[in-house]
Amino acid sequence: VDGQRLEVQGLGLGVRAAAVGLAVGSLAMVAVQTPALLGRVSLRGLRWRVDRAFVRSLAPALPIVVFSLLRHGQVYIERFLGSFLTPGSISQLNYAQKVAQIPMALAASVAVVSFPALVRSAQRGETRRLRDALEHDLRLTLALTVPAAVYLITAAGTVVGTLFERGAFTAADTASTAALLALYSPGLVGHALVNVALLPFFSMPEHNRIPLRAMLAGLAVTVAVALSLRGALDARALALANACGIVVAGGLLLVAIDRHIARLRW
Repeated sequence: VDGQRLEVQGLGLGVRAAAVGLAVGSLAMVAVQTPALLGRVSLRGLRWRVDRAFVRSLAPALPIVVFSLLRHGQVYIERFLGSFLTPGSISQLNYAQKVAQIPMALAASVAVVSFPALVRSAQRGETRRLRDALEHDLRLTLALTVPAAVYLITAAGTVVGTLFERGAFTAADTASTAALLALYSPGLVGHALVNVALLPFFSMPEHNRIPLRAMLAGLAVTVAVALSLRGALDARALALANACGIVVAGGLLLVAIDRHIARLRW
Protein backbone atom coordinates (compact mmCIF):
# COMPACT_ATOMS: atom_id res chain seq x y z
CA VAL A 1 0.00 0.00 0.00
CA ASP A 2 1.55 3.34 -1.01
CA GLY A 3 -1.24 5.61 0.28
CA GLN A 4 -2.46 6.40 -3.23
CA ARG A 5 -3.19 3.04 -4.87
CA LEU A 6 -3.92 -0.44 -3.59
CA GLU A 7 -2.57 -3.17 -5.81
CA VAL A 8 -3.66 -6.81 -5.64
CA GLN A 9 -1.19 -9.19 -7.30
CA GLY A 10 -0.58 -6.73 -10.08
CA LEU A 11 -4.25 -6.39 -11.06
CA GLY A 12 -4.20 -2.64 -10.50
CA LEU A 13 -7.67 -2.46 -8.94
CA GLY A 14 -6.88 0.67 -6.99
CA VAL A 15 -9.25 1.43 -4.15
CA ARG A 16 -11.69 -1.15 -5.52
CA ALA A 17 -9.38 -3.81 -4.10
CA ALA A 18 -10.64 -2.89 -0.62
CA ALA A 19 -14.22 -3.62 -1.72
CA VAL A 20 -13.10 -6.91 -3.29
CA GLY A 21 -11.36 -7.90 -0.08
CA LEU A 22 -14.44 -7.10 1.98
CA ALA A 23 -16.66 -9.18 -0.29
CA VAL A 24 -14.28 -12.13 -0.33
CA GLY A 25 -13.87 -12.02 3.45
CA SER A 26 -17.63 -11.93 3.96
CA LEU A 27 -18.15 -14.91 1.66
CA ALA A 28 -15.42 -16.78 3.51
CA MET A 29 -17.22 -16.24 6.83
CA VAL A 30 -20.43 -17.61 5.32
CA ALA A 31 -18.57 -20.61 3.89
CA VAL A 32 -17.03 -21.43 7.28
CA GLN A 33 -20.39 -21.33 9.07
CA THR A 34 -22.50 -23.09 6.43
CA PRO A 35 -21.45 -26.69 7.27
CA ALA A 36 -22.43 -26.22 10.92
CA LEU A 37 -25.77 -24.72 9.86
CA LEU A 38 -26.57 -27.58 7.47
CA GLY A 39 -25.70 -30.04 10.23
CA ARG A 40 -28.51 -28.61 12.35
CA VAL A 41 -31.05 -27.40 9.81
CA SER A 42 -32.42 -29.36 6.86
CA LEU A 43 -33.28 -27.45 3.71
CA ARG A 44 -35.13 -30.33 2.06
CA GLY A 45 -38.53 -29.17 3.28
CA LEU A 46 -37.95 -25.55 2.37
CA ARG A 47 -40.88 -24.00 0.51
CA TRP A 48 -40.93 -20.58 -1.10
CA ARG A 49 -44.37 -19.28 -0.19
CA VAL A 50 -45.85 -16.38 1.76
CA ASP A 51 -47.29 -17.40 5.11
CA ARG A 52 -49.89 -14.82 6.11
CA ALA A 53 -49.73 -15.77 9.77
CA PHE A 54 -45.97 -15.27 9.70
CA VAL A 55 -46.35 -11.87 8.03
CA ARG A 56 -48.87 -10.79 10.69
CA SER A 57 -46.50 -11.94 13.41
CA LEU A 58 -43.91 -9.48 12.11
CA ALA A 59 -46.10 -6.49 12.98
CA PRO A 60 -44.78 -6.19 16.58
CA ALA A 61 -41.27 -6.05 15.14
CA LEU A 62 -42.04 -2.94 13.07
CA PRO A 63 -41.09 -0.45 15.85
CA ILE A 64 -37.80 -2.31 16.28
CA VAL A 65 -37.06 -2.06 12.56
CA VAL A 66 -37.89 1.65 12.51
CA PHE A 67 -35.73 2.20 15.61
CA SER A 68 -32.77 0.54 13.88
CA LEU A 69 -33.23 2.72 10.81
CA LEU A 70 -33.43 5.86 12.93
CA ARG A 71 -30.31 4.93 14.84
CA HIS A 72 -28.39 4.62 11.60
CA GLY A 73 -30.10 7.83 10.50
CA GLN A 74 -27.68 9.74 12.71
CA VAL A 75 -24.90 8.88 10.28
CA TYR A 76 -26.90 9.90 7.21
CA ILE A 77 -27.87 13.23 8.77
CA GLU A 78 -24.25 13.83 9.67
CA ARG A 79 -22.99 12.99 6.19
CA PHE A 80 -25.67 15.12 4.53
CA LEU A 81 -24.80 18.16 6.62
CA GLY A 82 -21.10 17.42 6.19
CA SER A 83 -21.49 17.67 2.41
CA PHE A 84 -21.98 21.43 2.84
CA LEU A 85 -18.70 21.83 4.73
CA THR A 86 -15.10 22.14 3.52
CA PRO A 87 -13.77 19.34 1.28
CA GLY A 88 -12.45 16.40 3.27
CA SER A 89 -14.83 16.90 6.21
CA ILE A 90 -16.85 13.76 5.48
CA SER A 91 -13.70 11.65 5.20
CA GLN A 92 -12.38 12.95 8.51
CA LEU A 93 -15.74 12.30 10.16
CA ASN A 94 -15.70 8.76 8.81
CA TYR A 95 -12.17 8.05 10.04
CA ALA A 96 -12.98 9.38 13.51
CA GLN A 97 -16.23 7.47 13.77
CA LYS A 98 -14.63 4.19 12.71
CA VAL A 99 -12.05 4.47 15.48
CA ALA A 100 -14.72 5.31 18.06
CA GLN A 101 -16.74 2.28 17.02
CA ILE A 102 -14.06 -0.18 18.14
CA PRO A 103 -14.80 0.02 21.90
CA MET A 104 -18.50 0.46 21.14
CA ALA A 105 -18.54 -2.94 19.41
CA LEU A 106 -17.02 -4.50 22.53
CA ALA A 107 -19.77 -3.02 24.70
CA ALA A 108 -22.44 -4.12 22.22
CA SER A 109 -21.34 -7.73 22.66
CA VAL A 110 -22.52 -7.55 26.28
CA ALA A 111 -26.02 -6.72 25.10
CA VAL A 112 -26.02 -9.54 22.54
CA VAL A 113 -25.03 -12.13 25.14
CA SER A 114 -27.52 -10.86 27.75
CA PHE A 115 -30.57 -10.57 25.52
CA PRO A 116 -31.86 -14.21 25.80
CA ALA A 117 -31.73 -14.13 29.61
CA LEU A 118 -33.50 -10.76 29.73
CA VAL A 119 -36.23 -12.05 27.42
CA ARG A 120 -36.86 -15.06 29.65
CA SER A 121 -37.08 -12.90 32.76
CA ALA A 122 -39.42 -10.44 31.05
CA GLN A 123 -41.73 -13.15 29.73
CA ARG A 124 -41.94 -14.81 33.13
CA GLY A 125 -42.62 -11.54 34.90
CA GLU A 126 -39.50 -11.88 37.05
CA THR A 127 -39.05 -8.17 37.64
CA ARG A 128 -36.37 -8.49 40.30
CA ARG A 129 -34.20 -10.80 38.21
CA LEU A 130 -34.69 -8.54 35.19
CA ARG A 131 -33.62 -5.50 37.19
CA ASP A 132 -30.55 -7.29 38.59
CA ALA A 133 -29.50 -8.37 35.10
CA LEU A 134 -29.97 -4.87 33.70
CA GLU A 135 -27.96 -3.29 36.51
CA HIS A 136 -25.16 -5.79 36.00
CA ASP A 137 -25.06 -5.19 32.24
CA LEU A 138 -25.17 -1.41 32.62
CA ARG A 139 -22.29 -1.43 35.08
CA LEU A 140 -20.26 -3.74 32.86
CA THR A 141 -20.79 -1.70 29.69
CA LEU A 142 -19.99 1.55 31.50
CA ALA A 143 -16.85 -0.05 32.94
CA LEU A 144 -15.79 -0.83 29.37
CA THR A 145 -16.80 2.38 27.63
CA VAL A 146 -16.01 5.15 30.13
CA PRO A 147 -12.26 4.34 30.30
CA ALA A 148 -12.22 3.88 26.52
CA ALA A 149 -13.89 7.26 26.01
CA VAL A 150 -11.45 8.98 28.38
CA TYR A 151 -8.50 7.38 26.62
CA LEU A 152 -9.71 8.38 23.15
CA ILE A 153 -10.31 11.95 24.30
CA THR A 154 -6.87 12.33 25.86
CA ALA A 155 -4.90 10.35 23.27
CA ALA A 156 -6.89 11.03 20.13
CA GLY A 157 -3.92 12.46 18.23
CA THR A 158 -1.69 9.49 19.02
CA VAL A 159 -4.36 6.95 18.09
CA VAL A 160 -5.24 8.59 14.78
CA GLY A 161 -1.62 9.23 13.85
CA THR A 162 -0.62 5.63 14.55
CA LEU A 163 -3.49 4.21 12.53
CA PHE A 164 -3.63 6.52 9.53
CA GLU A 165 -0.77 9.04 9.25
CA ARG A 166 1.11 7.79 6.22
CA GLY A 167 1.00 8.43 2.50
CA ALA A 168 -1.55 11.12 1.65
CA PHE A 169 -2.84 11.25 5.24
CA THR A 170 -0.81 14.15 6.64
CA ALA A 171 -0.20 15.56 10.12
CA ALA A 172 -2.86 18.20 9.39
CA ASP A 173 -5.36 15.41 8.65
CA THR A 174 -4.39 13.74 11.92
CA ALA A 175 -5.03 16.94 13.89
CA SER A 176 -8.43 17.50 12.27
CA THR A 177 -9.53 13.87 12.67
CA ALA A 178 -8.30 13.71 16.27
CA ALA A 179 -10.40 16.77 17.16
CA LEU A 180 -13.46 14.98 15.77
CA LEU A 181 -12.61 11.74 17.58
CA ALA A 182 -12.34 13.59 20.91
CA LEU A 183 -15.87 14.95 20.37
CA TYR A 184 -17.28 11.61 19.23
CA SER A 185 -15.86 9.73 22.21
CA PRO A 186 -18.35 10.86 24.92
CA GLY A 187 -21.03 9.38 22.69
CA LEU A 188 -19.57 5.95 23.45
CA VAL A 189 -21.30 6.12 26.83
CA GLY A 190 -24.58 6.96 25.12
CA HIS A 191 -24.23 4.06 22.70
CA ALA A 192 -23.47 1.71 25.58
CA LEU A 193 -26.57 2.86 27.47
CA VAL A 194 -28.75 2.47 24.38
CA ASN A 195 -27.42 -1.02 23.61
CA VAL A 196 -28.38 -2.31 27.05
CA ALA A 197 -31.36 -0.15 27.98
CA LEU A 198 -33.38 -1.03 24.88
CA LEU A 199 -33.27 -4.78 25.59
CA PRO A 200 -36.14 -4.99 28.11
CA PHE A 201 -38.39 -2.92 25.84
CA PHE A 202 -37.74 -5.23 22.90
CA SER A 203 -38.59 -8.14 25.22
CA MET A 204 -42.05 -6.69 25.94
CA PRO A 205 -44.26 -5.97 22.90
CA GLU A 206 -46.39 -3.54 24.92
CA HIS A 207 -43.35 -1.31 25.45
CA ASN A 208 -41.41 -1.74 22.21
CA ARG A 209 -42.35 1.74 20.93
CA ILE A 210 -40.45 3.46 23.73
CA PRO A 211 -36.99 3.05 22.12
CA LEU A 212 -38.45 4.47 18.92
CA ARG A 213 -39.59 7.63 20.70
CA ALA A 214 -36.26 7.94 22.53
CA MET A 215 -34.36 7.67 19.26
CA LEU A 216 -36.58 10.28 17.61
CA ALA A 217 -35.77 12.66 20.46
CA GLY A 218 -32.07 11.88 20.08
CA LEU A 219 -32.21 12.59 16.34
CA ALA A 220 -33.96 15.90 17.02
CA VAL A 221 -31.13 16.87 19.38
CA THR A 222 -28.55 15.78 16.80
CA VAL A 223 -30.08 17.98 14.11
CA ALA A 224 -30.56 20.96 16.45
CA VAL A 225 -26.99 20.92 17.75
CA ALA A 226 -25.51 20.36 14.30
CA LEU A 227 -27.45 23.20 12.67
CA SER A 228 -26.88 25.66 15.49
CA LEU A 229 -23.10 25.10 15.78
CA ARG A 230 -22.15 24.17 12.22
CA GLY A 231 -21.17 27.71 11.30
CA ALA A 232 -18.87 28.15 14.28
CA LEU A 233 -17.39 24.66 14.65
CA ASP A 234 -17.55 23.27 11.10
CA ALA A 235 -17.26 19.44 11.13
CA ARG A 236 -16.71 19.43 14.90
CA ALA A 237 -20.34 20.50 15.32
CA LEU A 238 -21.47 17.28 13.64
CA ALA A 239 -19.34 15.06 15.87
CA LEU A 240 -20.56 16.89 18.96
CA ALA A 241 -24.17 16.66 17.74
CA ASN A 242 -23.82 12.91 17.24
CA ALA A 243 -22.57 12.45 20.80
CA CYS A 244 -25.27 14.68 22.30
CA GLY A 245 -28.06 12.93 20.41
CA ILE A 246 -27.12 9.40 21.43
CA VAL A 247 -26.53 10.41 25.07
CA VAL A 248 -30.02 11.95 25.19
CA ALA A 249 -31.52 8.78 23.70
CA GLY A 250 -29.73 6.59 26.25
CA GLY A 251 -30.79 8.83 29.15
CA LEU A 252 -34.42 8.74 28.05
CA LEU A 253 -34.33 4.95 27.90
CA LEU A 254 -33.00 4.77 31.46
CA VAL A 255 -35.80 7.06 32.65
CA ALA A 256 -38.32 4.87 30.83
CA ILE A 257 -36.95 1.76 32.53
CA ASP A 258 -37.55 3.36 35.92
CA ARG A 259 -41.10 4.30 34.96
CA HIS A 260 -42.28 1.19 33.11
CA ILE A 261 -40.14 -1.79 34.14
CA ALA A 262 -38.17 -1.55 37.38
CA ARG A 263 -36.46 1.14 39.42
CA LEU A 264 -32.73 0.82 38.97
CA ARG A 265 -30.41 1.02 41.96
CA TRP A 266 -27.27 2.99 41.20
